[in-house]
Amino acid sequence: MFYCVLGVVLVILFIPFHEFLHALAYKIVGAKKVSFYLNFRKMYFAAISDKSVINLGEFKIVALTPFLFVMVVSLFLIFQVNEYWVFTILLFLLLHNVFCGGDFSLLNFMQTKKETRIVTFDDKEKSETYFYIKKEVDKNDY
Repeated sequence: MFYCVLGVVLVILFIPFHEFLHALAYKIVGAKKVSFYLNFRKMYFAAISDKSVINLGEFKIVALTPFLFVMVVSLFLIFQVNEYWVFTILLFLLLHNVFCGGDFSLLNFMQTKKETRIVTFDDKEKSETYFYIKKEVDKNDY
């Protein structure tokens, strides 16, 4: 039972690192200003890229980085530890995957609208995220 409770505690303590991985991914795709947003009342934690336009390909990297990191590390550790620690790792992995639901839902939204070339834009000052349809620029408009 101790190892299961430990898995729950560890996944809660992992939240800041999860968001750090999102922030790192934002930097990798070229976002200039990356920061964090916390809303304890709604249990909402997020890394945001203020005033950066992020397309679907870039958002895939941002959304999936923490998930893939945890999957790879967990699967590696499962084969390195005794059976008690396996419970901790499996529960941590299960809960982390559930907590990635927000990342998956945003990615799914953008993926299902990919023919519209949807992009995301964070406004830190307003604490809002926008989704825009990227329009082709016609050279005759100038």
